[in-house]
Amino acid sequence: MQMQPVRMKDFMQSYRNESQLSRESFLEKLQLLIVSYFCVSTELRFIIQQRAGFMKPEVQKEKELEQEYWHVKALEISCKFLPSECPLFNHILLSYSKHHDPSMQRIDEDQEQEDVISVLKPLRGIENSKY
Repeated sequence: MQMQPVRMKDFMQSYRNESQLSRESFLEKLQLLIVSYFCVSTELRFIIQQRAGFMKPEVQKEKELEQEYWHVKALEISCKFLPSECPLFNHILLSYSKHHDPSMQRIDEDQEQEDVISVLKPLRGIENSKY
């Protein structure tokens, strides 16, 4: 990935507050936030894969949890504000299912489980994000 720095004035389409609070402006900024969280998650996953042989297991587990955290944040915001047919939302959801699906986790049957699993899935026809 190649990322370019973004300055604050790049976010300002015009300097009037009314236009900054418009639906289109808000959704654009929200999509940038979602993409940023997703990119952080993806870059962390690549770093973990690249350095897997050099990391201590507890450090690797901590980094994997951090990577999943950013992915979940992107997915959570997407679920709340983007329509279910949005390509960005679908990409983030498919990526989450591929890399962090709870059904793919190994379950040790002899040990007590302390994990709390939350399943996020899109709701079809969400009307609050459609205009």
